[in-house]
This record gives sequence, structure tokens and C-alpha cells, in this order.
Amino acid sequence: MDAAEAGTLGTREGVQSQAERLIADVKARRAVRAFAEELFGLKHLDGDTKGPAVFPTWTDSLKAAMREELSLCVEDLSFDRQGDFLSLYDDRVTFVNNELARHYGLPEQPGESGFFRAEFPTDSRRAGMCVPTRPW
Repeated sequence: MDAAEAGTLGTREGVQSQAERLIADVKARRAVRAFAEELFGLKHLDGDTKGPAVFPTWTDSLKAAMREELSLCVEDLSFDRQGDFLSLYDDRVTFVNNELARHYGLPEQPGESGFFRAEFPTDSRRAGMCVPTRPW
């Protein structure tokens, strides 16, 4: 609002400067995460369960890790690598913790307790994210 009142939004450079300032704010990352959670209906994952006979590795912590994986991928493509929306569906880069890495068959990082960047091999059947296909 201050920039608008000062008249600095009247030029391309002025608008770009303010856009860069807003994107650099930590609130921008939170807003993108919130947008992705709403767009992909991630809150509905909380109620999902899988039958242990068919999905023996399914746990609440794995479900939470998958939710965080998607948020980290959206954040990475939006701010760090500046990918496009379609990259969410075919990118081989993802973020996993050791439990999720094990589930996907990716190398774990011993001693690592958080999420880390990982990449699916080119011969992997998995790339990009899995978006729920059923209506919520």
C-alpha cells in the first residue's frame, strides 16, 4: 500500500521490486503451502485408512509424510527451482523422510530425522505426485 501511495507501482521495475519483496517474505511460502493444501484437499487425507492386508506398510506417520512431501514439492517448485504447475506431475525430484524413502524404495539417510531431497531413478515407475482421484 505504501508503494502504491508513493507512486512506485507505475513502472515495470517498481512492480517487479514489490513482487520480489513479497515473494521473499516467509509468509509467501506459508500462503503457497496453504493454497496447495486447499487445492489438493490434503485435509481429507487425515481420515483415510488403508487395509493392512493390502497396504501393510501404511501408517499414520507415512500418511503425514506423504502430505508433507506434497507441500515441500509445491514450495520447492514455486520458490527454489521455479518450475511450472505441470512439473508437479512428472518431476522426479521429491522430498522424503526415511520412512517415506523406504516406502518408495529410495535410499535412506541414516541419522537423518527430517525430510531430505531425493530423486526417483529414470527407470522408476514413479514420478511426480499422486493426486486423489475420488471426489471428497
